[in-house]
Amino acid sequence: MHTPFMRNPIKLLTLLVAASSLSVSAQEIAGPCEVAPIVVVCPVYIPGTGAGPVNYGPNKEWFSLDYTDLNSGAEIVDTTEFEDISSFDAGELGDLVWDGENFICIFPEFDWHPYDRVIDPIFGRFAELGANVSMVLGTSSDNNVILAYDYNYNPVVINLTEGTTQSIGMAARSLFADPDEIVTADMVSLTPSAISADGSTIIGNAWDANGVFRYRTAEGGSVSALQLLHSDWSFGTPTALSSNGDIVAGYAVKLDSGFFHAVKWDAAGQLTQLNPLQLDGTGSMARFITSDGSVIAGDYFNHNGVGVVPFIWNEADGFRALGDPLTSDDQFVLESLSADGHLLTGTRYDNFGSTMWYWTNEEGFVDIDSITGHEGEDGTITGFDPETGVIFGYYQTTGTYFMRCGTDGPVIDPQEWMVSLSGPIASAASAFMLSAQPMEGAHHRPLSTYIIPGKNEFAWVTGDYGVSNKAQDIRQASGEFGYGCRVGQTGVIGFSAGYYDQSQDFALGGTGESTGRFVIAEAGFNLGKTQISLTGLIGHTSINTVRAYVVGLGTDSSRGHTNGKSYAFRARIDGEGIGKFAGNTFSPFASVTVDHTQVDGYTETGGSVNAVFNERSDTRTTGRIGILALAELSANNTLRTTLEVVRNFSGGTAGISGTDSATGLIDFSVPGTADRTVWGRIGFDIDHKMNATTVLNFSVHASTRGDAFDTALALSLRKGF
Repeated sequence: MHTPFMRNPIKLLTLLVAASSLSVSAQEIAGPCEVAPIVVVCPVYIPGTGAGPVNYGPNKEWFSLDYTDLNSGAEIVDTTEFEDISSFDAGELGDLVWDGENFICIFPEFDWHPYDRVIDPIFGRFAELGANVSMVLGTSSDNNVILAYDYNYNPVVINLTEGTTQSIGMAARSLFADPDEIVTADMVSLTPSAISADGSTIIGNAWDANGVFRYRTAEGGSVSALQLLHSDWSFGTPTALSSNGDIVAGYAVKLDSGFFHAVKWDAAGQLTQLNPLQLDGTGSMARFITSDGSVIAGDYFNHNGVGVVPFIWNEADGFRALGDPLTSDDQFVLESLSADGHLLTGTRYDNFGSTMWYWTNEEGFVDIDSITGHEGEDGTITGFDPETGVIFGYYQTTGTYFMRCGTDGPVIDPQEWMVSLSGPIASAASAFMLSAQPMEGAHHRPLSTYIIPGKNEFAWVTGDYGVSNKAQDIRQASGEFGYGCRVGQTGVIGFSAGYYDQSQDFALGGTGESTGRFVIAEAGFNLGKTQISLTGLIGHTSINTVRAYVVGLGTDSSRGHTNGKSYAFRARIDGEGIGKFAGNTFSPFASVTVDHTQVDGYTETGGSVNAVFNERSDTRTTGRIGILALAELSANNTLRTTLEVVRNFSGGTAGISGTDSATGLIDFSVPGTADRTVWGRIGFDIDHKMNATTVLNFSVHASTRGDAFDTALALSLRKGF
C-alpha cells in the first residue's frame, strides 16, 4: 500500500503537525462543492508525522477525511472563516497559513501509523462523483485513484482523472475453490485492504470463501484469486503490494498447525512460502514490501511466547531472521522498510519500556536511544535517511521530538529548534520600529509647533524610549538633534539626525540587539487655518542575534548578524479648532504613513545547528485620525492631549524563510507578526517654557495592542535663535 511516509520520510521534517499533539473533533464535513479546503488549527507550529484531513484530486481540491487522533485539542475549520491569510509551501505533506492568531495546517495527504492509539472515523463526501464516501482505505501515489467505502459500506474505486467509480462488490465463490472442490454457485463479498502506488491494483480478502483476491482496475475491473490451497491453508491475508500490484506480500495460516507463515504471491497468483524451514512453534507475517517487490520484511515470532524479531527476505538470500524469537523475551516491532530494502526501523519493547532502533546489513541493530540520550523512554522513529544519517522521531514519555542531524551530527528537538527561530524573526520584523519610534515619538506633532515665538530659527535635541510587551518583548531608546527654520510667512522646514538602540530577550537566554542611524526631513505650511506637514525618514540598522536551542541534554547557541534599511514617509493634516470645553481647545488631525523595511539574508555561525535566513522586505501603510486638546495650564506650561485611532491597512509584517545549514532539510517559511488591524493611542505633552528662547518638553503615549510601543516616553529641549 502506498504511504507518503515511506515514499519520502525526510519531508516529514518540514512544517507538519504531530499526530500525538493534535486532536480533531469528530464532525461531518460538507462536500468539496460547498466549502474551501479543510484545515486544522493548532496553537503552535509542531513538526512530526501527520494525521488529519486528506485532500484528493488533480489539484488537491477535493477532500475526504479518514482517521484522526483524539488525544489533544485542535479543531477543524474551513478557510472561509479567515480573511487575508498568507499561504506558503510546507513540502509534500501540506501547506501552512497564518490567520493572525493561529498557525493553520492544511494536509493534502494522509499518513497514519496507529500503534495502540484510539482512532475515530470522520466522514467526508465526493459529491461531484456521485459517490458518498464514508471511509478512505488508501490512494495511489498521485492521489488520483482512491480506494474507499461508500455510505452503504460498499467498496469502491474512484478515479478522479477519468471521473469514474467502480464497485468492487462481489465475486463467485467458485473463484476461490480448489480445482477438485465442489462449491455452491453463490456469490461472496470482497473486503479490500490496500491499493497499489500506481492505482492499478487492489488486494483484499473474500472472507466467506477463505480466499485472497487481486482486483485490477483496468478495463472496467477484473477479479482474480491468489493461490491458497485449502488442503494446506485455512486462510490467508494480503498486507502489502508492489507499486504495480504484481507482487503481493502477506501471511497464510497452516490448516494442520494453525501457525502463521509469511508468504508472497507473484503476478500469476502463485503462492510462495518465504520461510519453508520455519521452526516449530514460530510464526511469521510479511508486512512491508519495496516498490519493485524484490525485498519483503515482517515479523517472526514465538507462537507460544512473547518473542518477536524482524525478518527480511529477497530472492538471493532468502529468509533472514534477525534474531531468535524462541529465546528472546523482547518484541522488536518493525515499523518501516526503506525504499531500497536495505534499512529497517522499529521499536523494541521489553519489561523496562521501549527502545527505538534501526538495522542495516553493515551495522546490524543500532540503539537510537543511546544516540539521543533518552534511554528508557517510549519512542517511535518517524523518519530515517540512510544517505545522510538523519533520524527523526518522537518520545511519547516526554512528548518531545528528536532529530539527529547526520551520522555524527548533534541531536536536537526540531519542534523546539523551530520555535527558537521566533527570536531572530522578531528582530527582523521589528526593524520597522526604527522608523516608528522617531516618526511617532519625537515627531508625533507638526514641526511648526517647535517654533519659538519671535525666532526664525530653532534647534532641538530629543531622547525617546519605548517598551513593547504585549505583542513582542522590545525595548528601544533613540536620540536625535535637529535644526529648523521658518520659510516665508507660513512655512517651516527642519532636518535631524539620530541614533537608536534596541534590545530583545529570547528563550533560553537568547538575545537580539539592533543599532541604527537615521535622518529625517520635514516641511510644513499653512493653508488658511489648516496645517499640512510632510515628513520623510531614511535609516540603516545593524542586527545581531543570539539564538539558543536545546542540543542533546544541554543547550547551544548560534549567532547571527545582518543589516537592514528603513524608509518612511508621512503626510499629516491638522485642522483648525472646532470648539472649546473646560479650558481646552479641540482640533482634529489625520495622517497616512508608508513604511518600507528591508533586511538582508544571513547565515548564523558558532552553533551546532545554524540557520540560514533569506532576505525579507516589508511595506506597510498606516492611517491615523485623532483629536487634539490644547490647554494653557499657566503662563509657562501648556498641555497637549491627543486621542487617536490607528488602522493598519497592510495586515502585518512579512514572513521569513530559510533552512538549517547542518542538514539543509529543515526548510522553514514562517509568517511575520500579525498586527491588530485597528488600535488606539492616547498621549500627553507638556511644554514648559524655561525662558523666552528655551522650551522643555515631556511626552508620554500609551497604546492598545498594535504595532506601536505599548508605552513611549520622550524628552525634548528646544532652543530658538
